[in-house]
Amino acid sequence: MSVIRLIACLISGLIPLAGFSQPVPGVPFKGWYLGGGVAATNVFATEDSGYFGSSERGSSDTGFVINGGYRFNRFLAAEIGYLDGGEPSFQTVIIDPNAASFITHVDVIQETEAFEATVVGLFPFFSIWEIYIKGGAAFWDASSQQIFTPDTGGPTTTGQVDTDGVDFLLGVGLGVTVWKKLHLRFEYQAFRTDDELLALNGDREARFDAYIAEIHWRFGEGW
Repeated sequence: MSVIRLIACLISGLIPLAGFSQPVPGVPFKGWYLGGGVAATNVFATEDSGYFGSSERGSSDTGFVINGGYRFNRFLAAEIGYLDGGEPSFQTVIIDPNAASFITHVDVIQETEAFEATVVGLFPFFSIWEIYIKGGAAFWDASSQQIFTPDTGGPTTTGQVDTDGVDFLLGVGLGVTVWKKLHLRFEYQAFRTDDELLALNGDREARFDAYIAEIHWRFGEGW
């Protein structure tokens, strides 16, 4: 079962619980929260500046997230977190500009981790549901193992790229409070990495993304 289908099933199963988590009149909606979850991660190459959409995608892997933050009111929160991106793989080709018939196939396995600092804008609806958008910085560190196989039948070579950086992170998601201070979130996020990690040439840009299902516990009496 795909991660997206699993998330859809979970949301459907949570709808009957909605009546058990209604806002308390007169109680300010703010406080600390902490949680984490599982992430379906991937790497991709895009030929434009958009964060959502790709021209070449790799094969996904499984990672995890741990995060927490402070919610100032119903519409604004600040959050920090850690993402372990697993080891998604990617395949591409390199064409020699001096000999278009000379093609090298490249197989890549990339390890990525990131510390994230974001601001979250939230839009509640139907008492317990909310959609949100988050933006901020991803302080990422990545390593890729690369295997180069010439089309001509020549010897296979290997290489490794280790690099890090700070790039803009953008995410969107859906949240639902299923039981008083127990909150679930389903999120998509992406950020740019280094083109050398995927052995890219030309106008393509390397990016990393993740589909995340996580659970949060809210602390204090402000919920």
